[in-house]
Amino acid sequence: MVLDRDSIVKNSDDFFALYNITSGRIREMCDLKLAHTHAVAENSDYIAGRMGLSDYDRDLAWTVGVLHDFARFGQAVVTRTFSDSDLFNHARLGARLLFNYGMVEDIIPNYGEMDMEDRRVLENAIYHHSDFHLPDGLSNRERMFCEIIREADQIDIFRTIETSTWEAIYGVSKEELLATDFSDEIAAAFYRHELADYSK
Repeated sequence: MVLDRDSIVKNSDDFFALYNITSGRIREMCDLKLAHTHAVAENSDYIAGRMGLSDYDRDLAWTVGVLHDFARFGQAVVTRTFSDSDLFNHARLGARLLFNYGMVEDIIPNYGEMDMEDRRVLENAIYHHSDFHLPDGLSNRERMFCEIIREADQIDIFRTIETSTWEAIYGVSKEELLATDFSDEIAAAFYRHELADYSK
């Protein structure tokens, strides 16, 4: 099976372009996510290449990157935030839209030819990419692609924070944000040198 990057990026960008009717901060959020999507796809490809993976696996990692934030655009419009909640988890909603409602077939032209194991890889990598911890029960291949997308995503989040406005990312001005303090949970994780749960 061949993953046609040109078709995938055209089809996904056509979907994301539906949000071009937005304006103001919401438009800025959607533009930010489009740039992030392309950067994460390239990061995923780079990481997979550095790992010595095959051309096909590099294409698969890149495709996960293109689709990982599929529901972020709708989240920006509906909730006006990038913060997930019990009601709106962008990773889970994106996976549902793509795989339960068949939208993945509109993005990947020959998705029906994809091996079932790689369909699971694609779905699980998107579904779990923002989990605090990956679940048990993933195959080695699924876990590898989950780890690739998680690293690729985090790398570009640093770029996004550096190059975007505070209002677009956090919904408040720099002055408002800096007037707040770290929560006790975040401070404790920092001083223990542990990964912090963003929801805290």
